Amino acid sequence: MDNKSGSAEIVIFYFSGTGNTWWASNEMVRQFEKLGRPARAFSIEALSINEAIELIQDSDIVGFGYPIHGSDLPVPMKNFIEQLPAVSGEKAFVFLPSGYGLVMEQQWEALCFMIRALMSSGGSIS
Repeated sequence: MDNKSGSAEIVIFYFSGTGNTWWASNEMVRQFEKLGRPARAFSIEALSINEAIELIQDSDIVGFGYPIHGSDLPVPMKNFIEQLPAVSGEKAFVFLPSGYGLVMEQQWEALCFMIRALMSSGGSIS
C-alpha cells in the first residue's frame, strides 16, 4: 500500500487529516485483496496530478476518501478532483470516515459535489 509501482485494478486516492482516512483506505486495500482484487491506496498529497491520471487510466475502479472538514469537503481533495480530466466510463466510489454519519446538510452537499464531479466526466458511482 502507498507505493508507486505496477498497476492495480482498484486505486484509492485519499486525503487524511488525522490518519483515520489513511487507515480506512489501507483497510479497504486489505479487504479488496482478500477478495482477490489487487488494490492500492495513495495520499493525494504524495502524487502529482499526472501520476494520478496515469493510475486512473490503469485501473478498473477508482475510490476517493476524505474526512469531513468543517462540515465540508477538504480543500485539498476538492482541488485534486477539479484538476482531474474527464474520464469516460470509469467506475468510482466515495467514502467518508465519520463518527457521526452524514447527518448535516453541508456534509451531504460535500458528497454531492464529489458525485456531480465524477458523474460529469462520464463515470459511474457505487
